[in-house]
Amino acid sequence: MAVTGERDSLFASGQAQTLRLIVYLTAAVALMVTDHHSGYLERIRSTLAALATPLYRVAQAPVEAARWLHAAASERVELKRENDSLRANLLLAQARLNAARIETEQNQRLLQLLDAGRRYRLSGRLVQVFDIDIDPYRQRLLLDGGRDMGIQLGQPLIDAYGLIGQVMTVGSTTTTVMLLTDPQHGVPVRNARTNQRAIAYGLGRSDRILLPTLPINSDVQVGDELVTSGLGGRFPAGFPVAVVREVEPDANGMFAQAFAEPYARLQHSSELLLLEEHDAGTDVGEWPSDGVGPPTLPADEEAAVEPVEGETRP
Repeated sequence: MAVTGERDSLFASGQAQTLRLIVYLTAAVALMVTDHHSGYLERIRSTLAALATPLYRVAQAPVEAARWLHAAASERVELKRENDSLRANLLLAQARLNAARIETEQNQRLLQLLDAGRRYRLSGRLVQVFDIDIDPYRQRLLLDGGRDMGIQLGQPLIDAYGLIGQVMTVGSTTTTVMLLTDPQHGVPVRNARTNQRAIAYGLGRSDRILLPTLPINSDVQVGDELVTSGLGGRFPAGFPVAVVREVEPDANGMFAQAFAEPYARLQHSSELLLLEEHDAGTDVGEWPSDGVGPPTLPADEEAAVEPVEGETRP
């Protein structure tokens, strides 16, 4: 009897569930058919969609943030790449501009050097500075060229502005030049204003040379120009050497001494003119034996020689 009651109860429960399912399905089908024909559930769906939109935004926020960060990073990388490219192009343009400026300056220096040679009736060859050795005890230049170029011991060297020094040693492919500022170097000079002669010695400084043991009553003034006197035959007469900057008594007070600043740009010249000897009596530009120079150019050549722009003739 108990088993039969349990079976009847289970059967009744199954029938009730089946009946409930049929009712739900029928109601769902009725609602779909009614909504299809009348559309009255559209506002309900719109309201529910509006209520669900913030939830959708919140759910999409991490994805949108990731997309924004990726786009910003990509744009930053692209901007950096473009900036680097523009900077490289700017550096390249600046390098080209500097190269053109340096070449222009070099051509200007060469014109000034050649003009100095013509103006003072000098002949020589252009040489390049290979190295420079400047210290208080040694003032030397190393030239790119030696016996292979016919360079000889003692040849004077100039730039476009004044005397540089003279050849000290000659090698097979290099030449050592002693600058006029070397403590062991001396050059006979003449005061262009008074014609007083003296010897100018180096002090181991590129901006000073010394005229020692001058008579205490010497007529030497600040601003006097010193030119080569031609004595000894080593340096051609009348070529610019220095300008007097200081005049004072020596330590003993028995003589006067003058300090002068060389005209030559000793630390900045890269192209120099190595002078060659002139044959005596070959032209009107021969250097005078009494040391009073410079020589006079012929009228036609004097008219043809024009000073280079920016240069002041000594």
